[in-house]
Amino acid sequence: MIVSKGQKCDTGTAFIAPTFKFGDDFDFTDSDISNSQFQNFNVGNNKFKNCSLAGTEYLKCNINACDFAEADLTRATFKLSNFSKNTLAKETWISTSFVDMQFRDIFFKDTLDGCFFENCAFYGVTFQHAKLLNTFFINNKKFKRLKFIDCIADRNTWAFLKTNQADLAGVTLLS
Repeated sequence: MIVSKGQKCDTGTAFIAPTFKFGDDFDFTDSDISNSQFQNFNVGNNKFKNCSLAGTEYLKCNINACDFAEADLTRATFKLSNFSKNTLAKETWISTSFVDMQFRDIFFKDTLDGCFFENCAFYGVTFQHAKLLNTFFINNKKFKRLKFIDCIADRNTWAFLKTNQADLAGVTLLS
């Protein structure tokens, strides 16, 4: 199936290459594609603004220069993928998991609640004005390169950051 601009995609859609194809600059703005699956895709310059991606899985994808502003990523799963140069602003990150991921040139600015980062590599990643609650960081690479600017974290998250030898100068412990 080939998706054209303006075509409606429904919740639970499986976007699996090569069966399902769409190119760069596809606009999912205001769509509900929750509980869908993106697999083996190069997802570039796509718009997911104000899009419901709750429960959606990204598996073996290159997600580059996409706009996720105000997207709902509750319970979304990103696995074995690259996530780079994406626009992030006012997303919902609740119980979102990132496993075996590579992040490049990303700014997390919002609340991450119950999120999970495992076996991830970070290059040029900054958490700025972020609130980190019950967010777990396990077996990550290039962790010392993470930047934290004016962030707050609860005790559990603080402990994971400290164990991973993060520079905590820009993180305040939530009381």
